[in-house]
This record gives sequence, C-alpha cells and structure tokens, in this order.
Amino acid sequence: ESNAANLVRPDRSQISQAERVDVAQTYAKDKFTSILNLAGALIHREPRSTEYLHEARSLLLDNMAEALRVLGATSEGALLWRGNYARTIYYDEGASDDDVAEANAIADDIESIARQHFGEYHPLTGMFQRLGYDSDSESTADASEAA
Repeated sequence: ESNAANLVRPDRSQISQAERVDVAQTYAKDKFTSILNLAGALIHREPRSTEYLHEARSLLLDNMAEALRVLGATSEGALLWRGNYARTIYYDEGASDDDVAEANAIADDIESIARQHFGEYHPLTGMFQRLGYDSDSESTADASEAA
C-alpha cells in the first residue's frame, strides 16, 4: 500500500515500527480523504451528469469497506462517505426502487449515528437529517415537473 517500510531519516537511520505504522495510517487516511473529496466534486458538478454520479458511486462503493475500517465506522469521515454514497443514488434519476430504499436506509442510519455521537444540534446531524428530506423533495419536484 505505502512505502512506509522503506522510509529512513535524513541521517539514513531506519524509523521505528511504531513510526512506520503511524505513517501508513496517515497515508491511508489521506488516500480516503482524497477519494471522498473527488467523489464530492463529481456529485456536486453542475450541470449534474449521470455518468459522473455513476463514477462517484462506483468509487465510493469499491473503497467503502476499507475506508470505514481505516476511518472508523462512526467517524465523521465515514458518515460523510456513506452520505455521499446515498446522495449518488438520490441524484440519479435512473436509480431503481431498491437503490433508493438502500439510500434511505443509509440516510436513516447515519443520521442516527450522528445524533448519538455528535448530538442533536451538531451541524453534521442536521446535514444528515436533511439528506433524506432533500431526496424526498427532489423526487417530489421531479414528479411535479414531469406532470
């Protein structure tokens, strides 16, 4: 994964095993933060593109298990990761009912976790609470525009 095993100090001495682990963890967190940022940019790109939404969804799904393990399943980063994954489904006009049900379950779960870990009035709790509401209002708006 990383070159932490090959790291040496400027004086050419080896770094300790604990330092290698710390470097590897930092590398992994940075990697997943970069993936999360890229996915966010793809999701919020205007005009919205189904191709970019699918790319973001694939990127998030392919890396989700490892990201949740590295970041911690209830961490802010993990909740944002799962929220962005749900958002890719909500914004995809061609999403199946099963996909939307999955996104709803994710939105409910991360809202509950945020409420437990961050509290009722934390900005992330509010953002995750609105995630489900925003999807409902977009679906309603899409349906009324089609009528």
